[in-house]
Amino acid sequence: SYGLQHRSFGTGFVSMAGAKIDHELDERQLWGEYAFDPFKLKGLIGESREKNTDTNELTLTKTAGTQLNLSKGGWSALLSSTYSLSGQGQGQQTDAFINALSIAYHPMSFLTIEPGFSVKKEWDRNTGSRTDTPSAGFALICSPDRDLQFTSRASYARGVSEDPLKENSTLNTSALLNWKIGKS
Repeated sequence: SYGLQHRSFGTGFVSMAGAKIDHELDERQLWGEYAFDPFKLKGLIGESREKNTDTNELTLTKTAGTQLNLSKGGWSALLSSTYSLSGQGQGQQTDAFINALSIAYHPMSFLTIEPGFSVKKEWDRNTGSRTDTPSAGFALICSPDRDLQFTSRASYARGVSEDPLKENSTLNTSALLNWKIGKS
């Protein structure tokens, strides 16, 4: 199968995973996948444009990636690898490689446990500095009833760089209650 996806976000949008979009963002992606049980292989290319409303600068990011999904019984695993090139015109250019592994385990029909791990390696073409950012996350999704779902997520990332201004630590947590009231 194959597909094309386009998404547009306004300033202040907050995703289901809890990530806030600080600037206008447009994303386009073309993908194709092939299933050969129990595996599914997916390739994708994409582009995103982010407009900083304060400076009116446009950041363009081009991405190519692959995903390998394995599904067996009550669990699945996703291994992904992407390459991105982002920058502002002919100025700042950054290469990034991201490798990730996530697992979804369903010990009971109403419960999903999802640990994940990723490593991002960035290289700033102008300064030559490199940044490594390992991250780990965990999600717990509980659906005791078809009209009720509770999702909690937590993740931690630590950026280590040759440039001390790019070193950072990020802790994200979110909780979501999705409760269907009435009939649709």
